[in-house]
Parts: sequence; C-alpha cells; structure tokens
Amino acid sequence: MDISPWKMKYWVPVCDNAIKPFVGQWFSRLDDGIEFYIRYACTVGFNVHRGTDSKNSCGEVLRKYLLCSRGGFKQPAKELCPGGDVVNSPSISKKGRRVTNRVGCNAKIIFRLKGDGNYFLFYLEERHTHCLYTEASKPFMRVNRKLDLGHQIFVANCAKANIGPIKSWKLYRQIVGDYTDVGATSVDFQNFKRDLMAYISGGDAQLIVEKFLHKKELCSSFFFDYVGPKRDYDVDEYDQFLRVFWVDPVARRNFACFGDVVSFDATYRTNWYKLVFVPFTGIDNHKKSVTFAAGLIAKEDVGSYVWLLDNFKRAIGHEPTYIITDQDPAMRGAVPTVFNSSHHRFCMWHIMTKFGDKVGPVLAKDQSFRRALNDVVWDESITIEEFESKWLGVMEVYDLSEYRWFRQMFDLRAFWISTFFRDLPMGGLLRTPSRSESQNTSFGGCTNCHASLVEFVIHFEGAIDSQRHKQAKLNAACEGHLPVVKTPLAIEQYAAATEIVAGCFDCSVLSSIVDGVLKRVGVEDAYGNVYVVVYNPTETTADCFYRMFQHVGLLCRHIFLVFKDARLDSIPPCYLVSRWTHEAYKRQIYDIEGVHDDVVVGVANSRELKLSFVNADTSIGTSICKSSVVRAFGGMITSPDILVHPPTVAKNKGSGKRYKSTKDLAAERAAKSTRECKSCY
Repeated sequence: MDISPWKMKYWVPVCDNAIKPFVGQWFSRLDDGIEFYIRYACTVGFNVHRGTDSKNSCGEVLRKYLLCSRGGFKQPAKELCPGGDVVNSPSISKKGRRVTNRVGCNAKIIFRLKGDGNYFLFYLEERHTHCLYTEASKPFMRVNRKLDLGHQIFVANCAKANIGPIKSWKLYRQIVGDYTDVGATSVDFQNFKRDLMAYISGGDAQLIVEKFLHKKELCSSFFFDYVGPKRDYDVDEYDQFLRVFWVDPVARRNFACFGDVVSFDATYRTNWYKLVFVPFTGIDNHKKSVTFAAGLIAKEDVGSYVWLLDNFKRAIGHEPTYIITDQDPAMRGAVPTVFNSSHHRFCMWHIMTKFGDKVGPVLAKDQSFRRALNDVVWDESITIEEFESKWLGVMEVYDLSEYRWFRQMFDLRAFWISTFFRDLPMGGLLRTPSRSESQNTSFGGCTNCHASLVEFVIHFEGAIDSQRHKQAKLNAACEGHLPVVKTPLAIEQYAAATEIVAGCFDCSVLSSIVDGVLKRVGVEDAYGNVYVVVYNPTETTADCFYRMFQHVGLLCRHIFLVFKDARLDSIPPCYLVSRWTHEAYKRQIYDIEGVHDDVVVGVANSRELKLSFVNADTSIGTSICKSSVVRAFGGMITSPDILVHPPTVAKNKGSGKRYKSTKDLAAERAAKSTRECKSCY
C-alpha cells in the first residue's frame, strides 16, 4: 500500500513482469489482449469489468475499455417513484438492503486499433483504491468462478439423475477433493440449473412431442404416432398439452412374455404440472416388477382412462387376461369399456390398508379383531360359502354390519377376495403387496414434484434402464449359477427349494386311498391344514385342493411331498410354465407385428435403437459452448413456432392439499415437539 501526495491510499499489484501489462504492448487480436489482462487480474487479485467500446462504420472495435469491477459508486435510491409515490409508502414493497463493493476505483486499461490491424495497449492505470484479494479469497473472485464446459456437463448429467444443483456441487467437491478446487460456488451451479429450466420453459410440451416423434421415426415399434384423425398426444382448445402415452419395443416384448396379468395405478407429484402418472406393471420370471407402458393424464376421469387404455390396447395388440386396479371409480368405469374379455379385479393390499381407518382407532388396535379378519380374508383354502359365513360372523361380533363401507366391500367380494380366484392364473399379483404401489414408489424416488416434462421423461427413462439392468443381471445369474441344494432329492434341481424343503420337512401324509388308477393322499402342513392331493401315476399328474398351481403357476409343497413318495426325479413337463423359467426370454414369441422374433435379434435391435438415438442427437453441433450443453439436455425445437404449449397445473385428488383424517392429525400432534422450560432439558 502506498499513499499519494493527496493523502489517498492506493495499492499497486506486484507480480512477475512476464504477466504484467505495459503501455505499448500489442496483440494480434483484441480477444488475446482481453484474455491477457484477465489472467493478470486473476493473479494479482481483482475482478475485471468490461467497459464501453467504440467502433467504426465497418463494425471494427477502435477502442476497448477494461475496468476494475470496484470502479464507480452505487447509485442512491430515489425518494420518489416515477408515479409520484414515496418510496417509504406502504403500497411500495421494500427491497432488502444489499451491500456494495464499489469504491470508485480508477484502475483500467484501454486497447486501441493500429493501422496494421493489431491492437496495442494505449493507456494503463494499475493503481487501485482498495486492497486486493488475498490468496485465501482468490477462489471466490468472479473471474475464478466461471463455469467451464466440464462443470456444465456435470450439472446437466446430475439433473438427468434427479440430483439438484446443491448436491451436484457437493458431489463435485468430493470428486476434486476440496471446495477451493471446484472452481465455482453453489450459486453458480444453481444459476446454470436455472438456465436449463429457462430454456425448457415455454417449449416443454413441444420438446416432449418432438422427442417421441423422433423416436418413432427411428424405430417403427416405438408406439407414439398419429392414428387416423386422433393423435397419441392430446391438446385442448388452447393447444395445451393434456395427456400422452408411449411404449418402447422392449416393453412390448416384456408384455408378450409376462403380460398375462397387468396392474396399473395412478401416482402423483411426479412433475411440476401435477399431471397424473400412470404406469402399467406386471411380474417377470424373477417375481420382480416390470413396466409395460406409461402415460400422463391431466384429469382423472373416465374419458382420460378410456383414452389411456385404448392406446394401451392398440399398442400391445390384444387384451391382457387380468387387469388389476384400485377402487377408483374412473378406473372401474373405464376398464369394462375398453377391455371386453379381460377380468377386472381389485388389489387386496389397497383395500386392506383402509380397514384401520374405517373401523376406528380402538378396533384397529384390537389384535383379536385383526386376527379374525385376516383369517377370513387371506385364507385361500376355504370355499366361497365358508367365506361368506365367516365374514358375516366377524361383522356381527364386532357390530360392523351396519357400516356402509363394509357392506360395499361384501357386495364387491368377487372382485378382491382371493378364494374367488383360486382356479385363475393370477401370478400371485392380486394378494401380494401392491405392485403398482411399489412401482410408484420406485418412480417417485427418481423424480420430483418440481420437474418439468423434459426432466420427468429423462428420469423415467433412467428408472426403466435401472429396472432392465437388474432384470438382465438376474437373467445372467440364472445362467451362471445353480441354486443351493438343501435335500438329496434329484427333483430339487428343477424347482425352487422353498416348497420342496417345506414339503419334505414341514408336511406329513395323514392318509392314502387308492381309487382305481387315482391315489388320494391327505397331506397336513405345518399350520395344521389338511389338503387332499389326487395323484395319477399313469399320467404323472397331480391336483391339490390348495390350487397353488392354478392360481400362481407353481407347484405347492403338498404335491412335492407326493412326488417325493412317488420317487420322481424331475417335474413333469405339464407343470413347467414357461413364464417362470429362466428360458422365458429365449423362447420364440409371436411378435406384435405378426412376425416370429428371437431374443438375440430383439436385444440387438434394442442396442441399435439406443445407439441411433444417441447418434441422431445433432443438437450439440460442432461448437462446444453453454448453449450446446443446454440444447443437449432438453433437445431442440425443430418447428419455427411452438404448436403444443405446456399444460396448466392440474387439479386432481392427489395433486394438492387434502382433508386430513383424525389418524393423520393425531400423528402430527404426536410428532410435534412441545415447548418446555429450561429445567426440562
């Protein structure tokens, strides 16, 4: 620090002469001179502000000013607004007090154009009227916080993985080792994410439509296209986006293998517009959830669900055997309208979760009531007459006969009680914890309620890729590994060990009666239940009253006990259901287009399709810049005008606030911390 003759303090930067500018220094290009001065400012510790420039008639810059960012002074606020209102008037909103770093610094540099086309340093004022940044503060200088291409691509990739800008900044710090090595602050990361959303805003729906139409052009098996006068995306009279449905080729093949039972349910808060997300879910050969199709709708009415199911039917080519939903009235009206031959059923898990709220807090905690109700609802061994008698008995004992909701559930018993479906191949989907609910939770973990439509589709594709990766991993495990054998039986090599082990160690034969060629065997399990197995040694067939094979497609422990006593070394071929074998993907199937398709060809086409999507993305172009990264993230609108506008925020039963039940209110009161005095701590 030095003091001028006029008693003014000033600071002169000290650095190596090789990077220090001087009057008369020349540069072949103006950008080279600007870059040189910025590097000098970074080294000595001050920020650069680009000032005015003067140009000739040809547009060439004749004079360029570069100033210290702390030059000038902050303009004081005016006392009156343009309309005459006083600033301190209650009608005028007051802004928060903001600090300023401008102290009237006169440090600057001026470049001038020479006659030979080069630029030379015409004027240099290197003295500053403020102290310069120290080494500890230099990482926070504006010139040192510029997001480069690597930062921008990293933030965009994190956004695709549903990672926000703050977590992206922390993750980047873990990669480079220290916050000072990041090269940017969390605000810089947030600002770039803001730029991404600003690019998408206004053309959100148009980008989605063009993306799906582009995929349709690359692969004809991708279902998203015009069908006659009706589109696969729908708009209202204001050209606003209302609903969409899409199916890719891999999902259509999954349906061809495992589409006998389909469950679909609505989930909320997956996007900023509060459009309802409706995935179609099934069970694969590993008993894992697999997604067949997906859609977005703005309204949960019968018309929207009819439109959605009709597109699903056209995309798949035929109706599923069973369709499972919750008790939503719109779904109940739409399913029989579209599906004529499918059996519509309700998910038991959804219904059973409502019992606690319907019976009240006292009865909900009554273990005897819950045990009696579960013994009636979940028992698949009883007949329909026995269920009706036991249900009415439970309702009478606990005075629930007059409750309207329980009467409705009894009237709809054919839609959700498992004893009505013992002979129907449901794949275990009806009574297990809701597959759709678990899928909704899975998708909810990879998206958020603030996501745009572009972000939502990116997050959905990431979740589907993860699901299919896990599926491929399980297929590879089946090919490269053998199950652990727990019994010396040779039949265990052909089936899951759970039922075989239970049949060997938990079940016993109570009676055996020979009736001609048939043999009737009474088997008692570990729970004291007795089932009769009818065994035909001539045809090597068996039928159990438990009906597990008819209902799930897998043999029960009672039949395995009979097979063990009959000394069978393998499972009869008639009991090998292909959908549960590890060969499910290897068998030839009748494709949607009407052509036999092999799994190897299907996988190859899937990989080629993915590569074509990547190679066809020409939005990045040859120039690497911020706008290229933004376009690569959201896509680029090809049409000159936006034809499909983003939807308005939808208002559905799950999109906003709802009336809280007494159970929810009690839970909130219990979780709220009460105010205590200092002696209670």
